[in-house]
Amino acid sequence: TSSHTGSKSIISASWKFYVPGDGKTNQAPSAAKAIYPVPGSTIFLNTTGDVAFEWTSEDPDKDVLSYTLRIDTVTTRLPLASNSFDVKSPRKEVKLTVGKIYYWSVISKDASSTVTSDVFSFKLK
Repeated sequence: TSSHTGSKSIISASWKFYVPGDGKTNQAPSAAKAIYPVPGSTIFLNTTGDVAFEWTSEDPDKDVLSYTLRIDTVTTRLPLASNSFDVKSPRKEVKLTVGKIYYWSVISKDASSTVTSDVFSFKLK
């Protein structure tokens, strides 16, 4: 509405506009890469009878990551389901049975996104 002393008021058309937020975006973490056990390898149990799984995953935004490690002896059902562990660091020791082929994958998570790795395998002697 516009007016001037002693003159008529004029009302303009109504307009709408949008002011976007701060433009903050979130990038998903990278899919985990196996460090140990090396995919396709044959390994032996460590002295405590565990297999020490280790992987790497990065977040371009430097967000804090958490992980779900999944381990199975069959690949016909995905996601792998026999053993599942939620962990805060990219390392987890797990008791397994010798003489089997194991398949494993890692789900990397930040506050907004999840990314699942390839399925890795190894034989345990």
